[in-house]
Formats: sequence, C-alpha cells, structure tokens
Amino acid sequence: MGVVWIISDGKPGHYNQSRAIAEAVRDARGWEIEWVTVHPRYRGSFRPAAYWLTNAFGERLGLSIAAWLFRFKPLPTEPPSLIVSSGGTTAVFNALAAAEFGCPNLFLGPPPLRFDRFSRVIFSEEDGEGPNVVRLPFLPTPVTPALAEKAGNALKRELMASGAALSDEPLWAMLIGGDSRNHRFSDDDWRALAAGMNQLSRRHGGRWLITTSRRTGPAAEALLRQELEPTSIADATWWQDRPRAVVPAYLGASECVFCTQDSLTMLTDGMAAARPVFALYPPAVWLEANGMVEGYLSRHQAAGRIRCIAIDALGEVDPLSPEDFSPLQESIRSQIYEGYVRDILEPGAGRARAEG
Repeated sequence: MGVVWIISDGKPGHYNQSRAIAEAVRDARGWEIEWVTVHPRYRGSFRPAAYWLTNAFGERLGLSIAAWLFRFKPLPTEPPSLIVSSGGTTAVFNALAAAEFGCPNLFLGPPPLRFDRFSRVIFSEEDGEGPNVVRLPFLPTPVTPALAEKAGNALKRELMASGAALSDEPLWAMLIGGDSRNHRFSDDDWRALAAGMNQLSRRHGGRWLITTSRRTGPAAEALLRQELEPTSIADATWWQDRPRAVVPAYLGASECVFCTQDSLTMLTDGMAAARPVFALYPPAVWLEANGMVEGYLSRHQAAGRIRCIAIDALGEVDPLSPEDFSPLQESIRSQIYEGYVRDILEPGAGRARAEG
C-alpha cells in the first residue's frame, strides 16, 4: 500500500488544499496519509541561498541537508509514494524529500523554486505559466457530497437532541467572510445582509445555519447579532466567541448555500457539497484587481453552479426555486485525481481533464 506524505506549514488554508489532494489519492487508491509539519530554521536573509542550493543540487542533497534547514518531528516509518504540499516554506523540504525517496511530488500554488523540482505544480487561482503547471477548475477542497450529507444529518440529530424545534422548514447555510483585497464591507452592508436574511425567513419560512470566519471581525459580528431575528436562526457559530469547524455540517443540512463572495474557499465548499450557491457581493467590490478571482466567479456562474447577487438584493431571492442551478454531482476530489494526478502515478494512463 502506498503512502502520501503531506508537508505542512500548519496554516489552515494550505492544510485544507493539501489534504484535499491527498484524500483524492486515498479515495482512488486506498493509500494512507501521513503528515510532516516543518518549520524553517533559516530566516529571510538566508532564504535565497536555501532556494539556490535546492535548485542547483537538490537531487544530490536529499534529506542530508533538511535537518539543518528545518525543524521537524521524526519522519513516518513508511517512505512516501507521493509528496504533496502548499505554502512557500514547504517547497524546499518537499523537493528534498522527493529527491531522497525518488517519488513524485506535487506543489500547490507558485513555488519559490524551479518548477521542474516538482512532478506537477498545481494552480487554481494564480496567474502565470511554467513547466509542469496544470490549472484546476476548482480550488482543492476536502468537502464531498457524501461527507457533507453525513455531517449534515449528524447536525440535525444533534440540534433535535438539544431541543431545537426542527420541523419541515427548510434550512439554509450562510457562510460569512469579510474584507479582502477585492471586497470591502461597510456597516450598511452587514445591516443589509441581516435584513435580507430576516426577510427571506419571514417570507419562505426557512431558518439559518450561520457561521462567520476569521475575517468577519468583532464589529461586524456584533452588528449581525443585533440585527438578526433570533427566531430565524437554527444554529450559529460566531467565530470571535467560539470558532468551530461546522462548514461541512451546515452545507449538508441545508437545501442551498449563501456565501459572501470574498471567500472563494467557502464558495467552492458549497459547490463541492452539490448545493445551489448564492454568492453575495457588496457595492464596494473591485474584481478588476484580480482577474483570476473574477474569472473563477464568472466561469462557475456561467456553468450554473453559483449565482452572484448584490447583498442589498438578498431579500428578493427565492431560495425554494433554484431552477437556474446545475449543482455538481461528482466530487471535486475525484475530478482532480482523474484529471490532474492519476497520470503521474500511473504513467500512460492519460489525463482525462476535470470538468472546467
């Protein structure tokens, strides 16, 4: 049986993308997954030298220099059949370990090394081209329809056991981000979001599963908690008070998903759960600053996976009739494996491109 090593820097975004790729391989081939968390010993001034050494002599250095460059716990006993990582600080260890064990390696995002130090460089929202580069139509996500469904059913049982009155009323997920390079939210935007949610709940009888995130901030959370009608909320996770990993459960328990448009990760999670996804944008949005973000949204809206609407138009949406949507039914993980990973593990298998 093969083993996938994930080289991790401990950052949640990098963690989830690497995990998604590794789990796609596990699903397809039954391989085990091992985590190796690394912390560079070198600092900014030595970073260019570490990159130069790896580019010039990586195939000869292997792990002989890794203990000098990184801090890490004892390595797994089983050697890797594939190495995956994301985040610039993992690139050197990824390349050195792959050279040591003679196995394929993947890097997600633009690496700080020569691209040919990796079997495949995987882009999802970045600009640029290079050797061994493939561009995914989706951000890698660990969410699958089956995972979301299972977590959603468990959440419903948990809510009913705690005394929540869940009848036949629909449940809707609301995933809330915050300010980013291309999106700015004002207090009026948060008030409009709450007003639209209250209006939909009163008009259609549904209730909300709400989670904020790191970017939402305490002021926005306070406004939302003040403006939302308590009777419209089935469950809420306020990140500033008590962060919880509830996204798969909220997605699986919901008939459709609403998400602020700043978070491509949360939008992708909604698509991966095979749910209709409404992407909510504020008036102060400037997508021209990042063509990849605009392209990602436009491509999936054209395919019927998401619908972009202004926050102040939320109250006019009919969440009970999502006839304009064509939700994904095949897991994103399996599409990524078949289209972009399988051929480096099975030479000659060809590359059946994932749905674009």
